[in-house]
Amino acid sequence: IGKKDGENMVHSFSYIGVPDRFKIIIVTSDGETIVSENIIERKAFKSKVYFDYNTKKLKETSIVLAYIMQFLATYPATLLIESLILILFGFSLKKNWKSFVLINLITQILLTFIIFGAMYKQGSMAAIFFYIPFEIIILIIEAKLFKKYLLEHSESRRVAFAIVANIVSFLIGAAAMIFLPELYF
Repeated sequence: IGKKDGENMVHSFSYIGVPDRFKIIIVTSDGETIVSENIIERKAFKSKVYFDYNTKKLKETSIVLAYIMQFLATYPATLLIESLILILFGFSLKKNWKSFVLINLITQILLTFIIFGAMYKQGSMAAIFFYIPFEIIILIIEAKLFKKYLLEHSESRRVAFAIVANIVSFLIGAAAMIFLPELYF
């Protein structure tokens, strides 16, 4: 049962349980069964699929749009979480904002690109499989970059910040994926 949105009915399904390849079947209140004519092969975590009831055709939104939407959800959240940790580690956001924003921009683009690439080529299970190992690679990259480009404190403190910031943002992101899947998927 969906929710009415103007002329449309909106049905939401979270990431867990939605296959990479599917059709839509609708059973009306009077028992009529309608099956979509084409098959969708999901290419993004946060897929939006439209079903035209009259033509019985399915259409998925653009992978580029899905990539951008995923990035726009994760990048600001990462900046917020990691900037709070930066401050807690005693760094000045004012002195370090350029390198902080740029390093996170580059690594977030890489992470989103890798996860979407895995999803597009090999499906959602591959994306999950690549997620944790690539997060570890991101942690190493950021530790090296923050060690070099943060302006205050010792190198070991810069590395410690990078490790803690990445672990905390990963854990919060993973929790959000589990408990708030509509934000991601």
